[in-house]
Amino acid sequence: KNPCEAAKCDQVCVLKPPKGFTCLCRPGYKITPTGKCNREETAFLVVMKGEQIVDLDTTPGDSQGSVGYFTPIIGVKNGIQVDYDRKNNTLFWVELDENDSDNGTIYAMQLDGGNKTEFLGASGIVGRPYAIAYDWLGRNMYIGNRVANNILVVRRNDDGTRYHSVILANDGTPLGVSKPKSMCLDPIEGRLFWLDEGGVGVPSKVGRVKMDGTDSA
Repeated sequence: KNPCEAAKCDQVCVLKPPKGFTCLCRPGYKITPTGKCNREETAFLVVMKGEQIVDLDTTPGDSQGSVGYFTPIIGVKNGIQVDYDRKNNTLFWVELDENDSDNGTIYAMQLDGGNKTEFLGASGIVGRPYAIAYDWLGRNMYIGNRVANNILVVRRNDDGTRYHSVILANDGTPLGVSKPKSMCLDPIEGRLFWLDEGGVGVPSKVGRVKMDGTDSA
């Protein structure tokens, strides 16, 4: 009889002598003396490396090895952007179309054993996503579109419904957006920052705007 059938492991049971089994935890969790698996609050970097997404230790003097928070995600084709939702333990990343360097697809994977899925499916509401930034407080995804020359925000609810709104477009002035290269958020201050390659009246710049689309600079 398999000893793990009667074991009361919190997450993972593996066969091991002498008692026949031992309890382990999934990556990102640490086992307690009572056998329960608690999530580790470990600082780490999420890095896109070749065709993989990995975690790296941020400890000073470390050799930049993995902290083992999650199993490396492999098979990433033409990946350019990555972001992380710690609340739901989910990674988001963009893979570019091989025939269109401005057209990407946003993928998501829950690190507790989920599968790779398209974040927005075939809804078509975004068009051609390139840059992404996830708001871990408001639970919204901000997306930069280099073809439509805009930045929009998308909310995907648990019931599958989606809402989206363009917060900033190219209005022909230096305050607009043209070709967003990358983005980041400061949700505490309600600010979005983006790197723009410029074009159609917009200079190359590091731009900023409130997360509701006002006060662009």
